[in-house]
Amino acid sequence: MSLKERQMLRRVGVLGVDGTRAFTVIALGEALASLVTLRIECRQLDGSWRTFDVLAGEAPMCVPGAGNIRFHIDYVQVKNVGQVPGVIYVVIIDDQDVEILAKVQFVEVGGIIGCGETVRDMPMRDYALTVEVGH
Repeated sequence: MSLKERQMLRRVGVLGVDGTRAFTVIALGEALASLVTLRIECRQLDGSWRTFDVLAGEAPMCVPGAGNIRFHIDYVQVKNVGQVPGVIYVVIIDDQDVEILAKVQFVEVGGIIGCGETVRDMPMRDYALTVEVGH
């Protein structure tokens, strides 16, 4: 165990009446992933692009076609809101179980990972995307 890992633990020692020692090791928290930004850019009927802020309650609407859905690099962001550094992840999959975006990274407390820079085809139907974040 590294010094950094030992510093993240607190030892509580108990000396038993028969001379034995028992220790309980208690973690001082955990990394917690929180989705802080989720935006998507969609092609509109007039050919322009519109950005939708999904976390603000906006429902994305796109014209079907090739490359008509875009995620820019800062459009999906996950923050470590926990008490210790740790590995957090974000994955976006579509309704056909195709992975669109994914990132796994060690993140310091308060740190943010972002992923994006992908373009997707909008099918000729309503299109469901699922976002998973975790730690």
